[in-house]
Amino acid sequence: MTPCQFGTDHLGRPFVLCGLHPPVYRYRGVLFEWGGYCGPIPLRKRDSEPKVRPTQHEWDVVTRWVNLPKREREKYRIDRP
Repeated sequence: MTPCQFGTDHLGRPFVLCGLHPPVYRYRGVLFEWGGYCGPIPLRKRDSEPKVRPTQHEWDVVTRWVNLPKREREKYRIDRP
């Protein structure tokens, strides 16, 4: 059985997330998940929860990471906090 999460997003819309947790990366001080379906999700450093309003700097860092070769990207993968 696959674990599922139920909740609401920052706009109050319901969501269900099922499946394995996506991998977590730390690149240039920015912590984020990379899900094949959802793409990047910047995380708060204090509790690893998704940020409600990521900054433009965080999106710029994620964009730089995406532009790295795939083998290089994996060097920044970390264990889930």
